[in-house]
Amino acid sequence: MIPMQKANIISNQGTRVSNRKASLRPDSDRLTRTSWANASLAYDQIRKGKATGNRRSLRLRVKLQNELFSLGCYIYKKRTLFLYIGIILYVCVCFGLLSCTVESDIKKLWVTAGGRLEEELTYARENHGEGVGSRDLMITHTLKEKGASVLHSDTLLAHQQVLKAAVDVSVEVFDISWSLKDVCNSLSFPLSEEHYLDMTLENLSPCVIITPLDCFWEGSKLLGPEYPVKIPGLSMNAVQWSNLNPLSLIESVKKYYATSNTLQAMEAFMKRAGITTAYQEKPCLNPNDDQCPETAPNKKSSKPLNIGAELTGGCFGFASKYMQWPEGALLGGVTKNKTGHIVRAEALQSIIELMSEEETYKFWKDHIKVHNLDWNVDKAKKVLEAIQRKITEVVLREAEASNLELRNAINVFSHTSLDDRMKDFSTTNFRRLGIGPIAMLGCICLLLNFSGPFTFSCLLPIVGLILLALSVAACSVFCTTFGYYISASIFVFNAISIQVVPIIALSLGMSHIFLIINEYKECLKLEFIPEDHLTGEVLRRTGVNILLTTICQICAFCIAGTIPMPALRTAAFQLALLMAFNFFTIILIFPALVSYAAKSQFKCEETSSKKQKMLYRPTSKPYSNSSALVPVRQAVTHALPPDGSHVVTVLAPTSNQRDDAWPHIGTPTTSYDNLSSLNSPNKDPVSKGDTISITKECQNGSLLIWVLRHFLIPALQRTPVKVMVMILCSVSIFLGVWGIYRVKDGLDLTDFVPKGTNEYEFLSQRTKYFGLFNMYAVTKGNFKYPTNQRLLYDYHEAFTRIEKIKHENGEPPEFWLTMFRDWLLGLQKAFDEQWNKGCITQEGWCPNATDDAIMAYKLLVQTGRIDNPVDKSLVKTMRLVDGNGIINTKPFYNYLSAWVSNDPLAYSASRAYFAPEPRQWIHDPQDVDLKMPKSQPLVYAQMPFFLDEMSTTEEITATIREIRAVCEKFEARGLPNFPSGLIFTYWEQFVNLRTDLFISIFYVCIVILAVLSLLLLNPWAAIVEVAVLFLIVVELFGFMGIVGIRLNAVTSVILICAVGMGVSFTIQLLMGFLTSIGCREHRMAMALEYMFRPVLHTGLPFLAGVIALSFSEFDFISWYFFTVLCAFIIIGMFNGMIVFPILLSVIGPPGEVIPYDNPDRISTPTPEPSPIRLRVKHARPFSRRIYPRVPSEISLSTITEESTSRHSPEIVVQPELVVETTTVTNTTTGAATVNTTTNSPENTDSQSEDSSKCNTPCGENITTTSSSTSNIANQPSGTTTVTTRVKATAKVKVEVHSPYSSNLDTSRHKRRRDSSSSRSSSARSSPT
Repeated sequence: MIPMQKANIISNQGTRVSNRKASLRPDSDRLTRTSWANASLAYDQIRKGKATGNRRSLRLRVKLQNELFSLGCYIYKKRTLFLYIGIILYVCVCFGLLSCTVESDIKKLWVTAGGRLEEELTYARENHGEGVGSRDLMITHTLKEKGASVLHSDTLLAHQQVLKAAVDVSVEVFDISWSLKDVCNSLSFPLSEEHYLDMTLENLSPCVIITPLDCFWEGSKLLGPEYPVKIPGLSMNAVQWSNLNPLSLIESVKKYYATSNTLQAMEAFMKRAGITTAYQEKPCLNPNDDQCPETAPNKKSSKPLNIGAELTGGCFGFASKYMQWPEGALLGGVTKNKTGHIVRAEALQSIIELMSEEETYKFWKDHIKVHNLDWNVDKAKKVLEAIQRKITEVVLREAEASNLELRNAINVFSHTSLDDRMKDFSTTNFRRLGIGPIAMLGCICLLLNFSGPFTFSCLLPIVGLILLALSVAACSVFCTTFGYYISASIFVFNAISIQVVPIIALSLGMSHIFLIINEYKECLKLEFIPEDHLTGEVLRRTGVNILLTTICQICAFCIAGTIPMPALRTAAFQLALLMAFNFFTIILIFPALVSYAAKSQFKCEETSSKKQKMLYRPTSKPYSNSSALVPVRQAVTHALPPDGSHVVTVLAPTSNQRDDAWPHIGTPTTSYDNLSSLNSPNKDPVSKGDTISITKECQNGSLLIWVLRHFLIPALQRTPVKVMVMILCSVSIFLGVWGIYRVKDGLDLTDFVPKGTNEYEFLSQRTKYFGLFNMYAVTKGNFKYPTNQRLLYDYHEAFTRIEKIKHENGEPPEFWLTMFRDWLLGLQKAFDEQWNKGCITQEGWCPNATDDAIMAYKLLVQTGRIDNPVDKSLVKTMRLVDGNGIINTKPFYNYLSAWVSNDPLAYSASRAYFAPEPRQWIHDPQDVDLKMPKSQPLVYAQMPFFLDEMSTTEEITATIREIRAVCEKFEARGLPNFPSGLIFTYWEQFVNLRTDLFISIFYVCIVILAVLSLLLLNPWAAIVEVAVLFLIVVELFGFMGIVGIRLNAVTSVILICAVGMGVSFTIQLLMGFLTSIGCREHRMAMALEYMFRPVLHTGLPFLAGVIALSFSEFDFISWYFFTVLCAFIIIGMFNGMIVFPILLSVIGPPGEVIPYDNPDRISTPTPEPSPIRLRVKHARPFSRRIYPRVPSEISLSTITEESTSRHSPEIVVQPELVVETTTVTNTTTGAATVNTTTNSPENTDSQSEDSSKCNTPCGENITTTSSSTSNIANQPSGTTTVTTRVKATAKVKVEVHSPYSSNLDTSRHKRRRDSSSSRSSSARSSPT
């Protein structure tokens, strides 16, 4: 039903209306963009046989639009309820931001989750607890002078000064003093029955410090102990490692305890470990130091020390067999000569090994130091964290206090300090959060047009942004509060969800806000929409677009969440949830704001109209000056060219009015010509000198629309431009494919750390100079270690053949089984010697037998059985290790208990980390008990390796693949195993990253294709849309390769999300193209003119918000997100506003409605009959109430006579026109000549059946001309002015026939309907 605007006719002065009503125009969208404005009209055209099209799509669209229209009308009625309840609810939820926690643990954020890596890490954590191998404290030392070498005595002494300050730290935790020695990893000495010796060895046992200073005597100053140790019974001075010679000490003790078996065992132990002279024969960095030992090769020497030669090949600790520090772990930026000796190095590195939380807990749990504490793993962790924080503070303070920072760059790193920095920069900083929205707000303010009167409608974009910000904040609180019960790992805050996700969510939401605002402004210009239907009409036209875009984006973000990176998975799923929140906000709450804006607009107009009526004073002079204060508007009926088969009735504009929709009457380019220019098959839509007007005119002075209509659309419709753009598109595809092949994988650890911090500088130096990594080959349970020793040897040998595995001195590194075997072989050798001497027999040993021989005897009699653990007869027949190097299988776990307890230095050096922990058994030669505890079968053991020269991601990933291939090979042979280490933790993601990326992009495209095909029921349109989205992704991927942005999980998620975000730049143009009527060129121009501004207003605020990301402290945000998103916005806008329109004009799908009679518009819809009002039955039998028929507000602006059918009402229009033309000619004399001409046709009571005669006046024209002269005031002399006034009076006779009856008719009301019908017949006979 098309309602008609009511007009107030005052005498013959014309129609007086407000300025907005004066600019109202008919809704041409119902004729040219029918399925966009009202799909039911388009569906009726197809149903009546007047057009063809996509019937199924229109049927679905009708249902959606009707629901949206009803929702909008209801929101208008309940606008206060929707607005205030929504805002109050959001504001209350937003207070939860104050209590939200942010996850800052790098391992929980950036370690691949949900795959084999997570299973492997979980397995290691379950067997060894948290923090195994991750608590090392590292110090790097470089020179600030670029390229300077650190191989100078002064630099190494400065490094020693800083490291010494770190070693001497102590903290107070739980009112107990803790030193570094209490929590560091140290090599253990075997226990003995001599208590004084155990105490001495415990005090002398130093922390394991991997440092280049171990190549020099100064390295001994780091080992302490803090207080020199006095050897009981000896007259020698107290010892420290700086003056300790272990061999000399043993020889001195022998003089006093010559018969001690313990000393013999200790001497044998020292020989096995390579403990000889310690640091006493190493060169001194400062030969003139008084403490430099006399045995130093350069004592008091004036010859410069060749530091590079000393460091070549690495360094050794005090136990040279087990403490071998590789060169790559000590020096960085190394340059060697032809002989392989180091001649320069640019960085030094020292590593202090700390125990894990679990190890610290187990080490101290039975100690008297913590007997009054409820000692547990958490308290052990707090002690470790306090020590690490203190060391970091002391090192940086020492470097600053000693003026070392002037020339040296010293950085310290610990996991605790890194966690602290991450927490500091990951907290909810509202200032940082506001940068992006403020930038978007500034861009929106620049885009607003304040040229007209300021109303609430001007603030809709700003208020919409604030409303979306509340929605984003509320959704974030929902994720962290209620999402915890769904998945604690997914819905949690992190740096991405705080800094990046809100910008993307606001930008994508603002695209819908601008679409609604644009349609709202257009609907305000239409003459048929009542006030209470305006919100419903806006939702009817835009709701389907918003629904399509939201569904596509949610699907894309959910698929992006399949990337197994917790931080990015969280961001992707939060974005998907934010899209749902934004959808309900835009559909339910923002329309309430629009309703308030509409109410305010109509109220202002009503107030303005009342003021005009108060100012108006009626007068008998039709054109006097008093009437100039009030605009006098007259209705003009005009037949549209070329055939005059359609009629429009408009208000003639006043002389000072801005003609937004219709140009001045009589100008060469009238609105009628513009309306019909595209309808005319003989007229070029972009002919020279004509204004391009597709559906609507925009405000005069709008530079954007002026450029669009005069340059962009005409250019895109020209064939040379199309060819040029298609060539450019082909070149971009070629560059994109070429760039994809150039993209390299990579992600530095510095990308996750805030810039400008000590930890960032350390990781930068380590990434640049040190390519050495630790790794472990882990063997698991469900494996028979005793019977599969050969498989373990083969497994270890396979790793030694890997190219990047570091070999010390050309020999493969040892592992626990070889050390275990060698220890047993040494015992077997001692046993054989004592057996041959007769010191040991089958029944026992003699008092003069050695400790090792006695231990070997006890091992040989073990059977490995619980019921019969000892069998002395085995001494003659069994060997500890057979000729093939295989340890006796049955008592294997008995032997393991003895090795771990009696050779702890070898066990700790092996880094085997057995689980479960083997049982303790300390050998006592005086103990005749032969029973030995049997350890539990192993479920966890590891083999350590060093990976060297791992400087690029390609080298790391290639090595990971090679290692994984070895693991899979032995997994197939029955050895459950997996690799472990830093490179697998952070670089495992790159192994299958490209495959996962391409599969995810393919899935996103398929899902969007399915969504569009199901909701639009137009596969052709869906294919074109997906093709453009894929083009955007290819160009974006290629851009990354051209500018050098590496591929990683961050950029992969952006590429996947780009498919969904690209819908915001293309779906609006696609919907505009599908819903328009005409040829492809015409529909492309209509879609571009209508949707250009919303698309542009989507991209520019998005770009402004993304620019704010460049100020982030994190490299992965300021580099990856900022750069890639900026490129995406530019590429998306170019493809959406240039390439996509041309593609639609060439291969676009057909329109949803294709009329039969006119290719560019549908036939004028037939108005629906007035609704039948039912009578209400009252109790009083004789009362009578007349219910008058509701008048139908039928607009006469576009009514034409159509062919009638049985099921449609018939409208007969018989116009009678009286046109009066008044011409006022002003001369130089000030006199005016007035000529009046009146044309009136003679009407007949008959109406022609031919529809073409409806617009042609019938009868004879009668012309009356009169002249008069009057003086015109205020007219300048010497001028001649001709003024022509045209007044038209239309008398129309309307007959409405409704041949069908309503379902509401019953026999009860038949008599009243008959009487009403007779009254209606008499009413129709009277003229209107």
